[in-house]
Amino acid sequence: MTKNILDPSVVKAPIASVRLEQIIGEYVQAQARSNTPPEIVTRQTQAFMAALGEELKARGADGTTVMVGEAVLSQNVPDITAEVRSAIYAKVPPPAAPAAASPPAFAPQQQLPTGPAAMPVPGQ
Repeated sequence: MTKNILDPSVVKAPIASVRLEQIIGEYVQAQARSNTPPEIVTRQTQAFMAALGEELKARGADGTTVMVGEAVLSQNVPDITAEVRSAIYAKVPPPAAPAAASPPAFAPQQQLPTGPAAMPVPGQ
């Protein structure tokens, strides 16, 4: 039965996989590093998840069966993760990286003592 379901000569619509865990994980990690205020993170994450849902719905609109990549065991199913990621970030910008802190102001180097008094002699 499985052979007939996945046999390209029998199946009329294509099958594709997308690694949702990878896409969402990357986004969450980027948000965690962004130093964005929580209320903005909430709005941005909602927009990201909505864009992801819309993209997956659009991919399935032509009859393509989109499967969660983590559940696909076959090597014959094309992985569209990169395409989906690009489409989402075209609609919703990725979280901004934190601004680089200005380089620390270095204190002038202190002169190290030189000569015979530089190293204490034990017992003196």
